[in-house]
Amino acid sequence: MATLAVACGDASDEVLPDANSVAVDGRVSTGPDAMVGERAYAVGTDFSTSGILSEVDVPTHEVTTGVVAGVASTDPALRYFNGKLYIVNRYGADNITIVDPATNQLITQISTGAGTNPQDVAVKGNKLYVAALNSGNIIILDETNPSATPDTIDISSYDMDGVPDASSLYLVGNLLFVSLELLDGSFVSQGGKVVVIDTATDTVIDDVELTHNNPFGTFELRRDTSELFITTTDFAGTGCVERVQTSPPYAVDCVVDEASLGGYASTIRSHGDTLWLAVATSFTEGHVIDVTGGTPGSTPLTANTFQATDLALCPSGAIVVNDQTNGGLRLYVDGSEVTTSVLNIGLPPSLSNGIVCF
Repeated sequence: MATLAVACGDASDEVLPDANSVAVDGRVSTGPDAMVGERAYAVGTDFSTSGILSEVDVPTHEVTTGVVAGVASTDPALRYFNGKLYIVNRYGADNITIVDPATNQLITQISTGAGTNPQDVAVKGNKLYVAALNSGNIIILDETNPSATPDTIDISSYDMDGVPDASSLYLVGNLLFVSLELLDGSFVSQGGKVVVIDTATDTVIDDVELTHNNPFGTFELRRDTSELFITTTDFAGTGCVERVQTSPPYAVDCVVDEASLGGYASTIRSHGDTLWLAVATSFTEGHVIDVTGGTPGSTPLTANTFQATDLALCPSGAIVVNDQTNGGLRLYVDGSEVTTSVLNIGLPPSLSNGIVCF
């Protein structure tokens, strides 16, 4: 299944902070003092019957498992906007669940419609824009009125089957960027597009072709330039991390290809001109590397003894990484691991886009 993107925005043209981008001031962690008050949240799943939302105190590494019961499905992703956690419960659950991390209390849960398979959410005021893999529309929910009939933006014309497989979206000012996988009946991508929506009128105003098929990954924003990055892949060595300009004419280029990475980027996070990537080198192996100016770093952040498929950047510069091999999380500061063993969050962490830190 496609994964999710980070998205943020409000009624103005300002891009708001999100939980997966280090602050623009470029702070770099200098130890525990820089991390005071930082928390990470992660969703986990046994991929069959249960999901979980857990909390990590970043300075102390203390884990609180299952902080709010019943909010995560067996296919969850996690976002953080404007002081709230948004859990995207995907295949088979079809809802957006909102949690207040200040109190660890459920705020509300909103259905996206049976069988829609939501993949991502962007927040503008009380409006939630949802990309759904099995819908011909962008779904618009009202956070203040969960039972209201959703509004929609029709994108069905972008695919012959009427379902263009929207997998990721990101709000930059008033513009909503939506990636389309364009899958055929055999789930093979027949292209890759980014659609641009003006949220002032909730209408499609433009679209642009990506350089490769299948934007399987999720959008990440470089905050100082407002460029978006997303992974394209055919899982056979063809694809790249693509850059999308968020001002007309919305130019697209390939920043670093899979041959250079040795795999595809399952998660992208940005800190200034550096991209941190969780790179899947096979279905059982993966590691975290940094890429600056299109050149991958020579030494992975993570050890080759475990599979890393997801990460989040904290405001201090600390990095939270998932360890699929051992079923938990690890913390890194100034390029070195500071956890002495894997942090158990109660269930194996989600494969990607399941960690936030703020």
